Amino acid sequence: MNNEQIAAFLISCPSPFVVLLVGIPLSGKDTFLKSLLHVDYVEISTDKILLQMANTDDYRKAYSNIDSKLIKKEVNRQLIYYSALNNNVIVNMTNLKTKRRKATLSHFNGDFYKVAIVFPLISRDEFVARNEKRFKEQNKSISIKLYDEMLDLFEQVNIMDGFNSILHLDKY
Repeated sequence: MNNEQIAAFLISCPSPFVVLLVGIPLSGKDTFLKSLLHVDYVEISTDKILLQMANTDDYRKAYSNIDSKLIKKEVNRQLIYYSALNNNVIVNMTNLKTKRRKATLSHFNGDFYKVAIVFPLISRDEFVARNEKRFKEQNKSISIKLYDEMLDLFEQVNIMDGFNSILHLDKY
């Protein structure tokens, strides 16, 4: 599916819904979210929480100054809060492992329609190109070692994870 097809799906999707974006860093999750102009949702993003907690737009400073446990605690707080309000929620994290996806979905009761949007894996060359661009634009980069580790961690998404629908985003 392309961005427009997924946006149309989400607009017509039962509400409330929770969407887990599933993809390695630099696979296009943030770029994709920019295309959802007519979809009503609250975003829970580890990156945004990190930058807000560190009170900076500099990822390097933020990562060196904020304990990852505090970020996880805030993510959990937001999952509980927005699920209790029955908001449409998009969880913008890598969500690579089945255990993580199930733990996230456990915050959302049966009233929520549960969707996974799976991003295509990118080649090492594409990763390097996107990483260089991101560093120039956002002063944020990811090591090639982390890319390799993330590829090794990735577990295929399936209905047994607890999803009502699994959508695969076309490469763009």
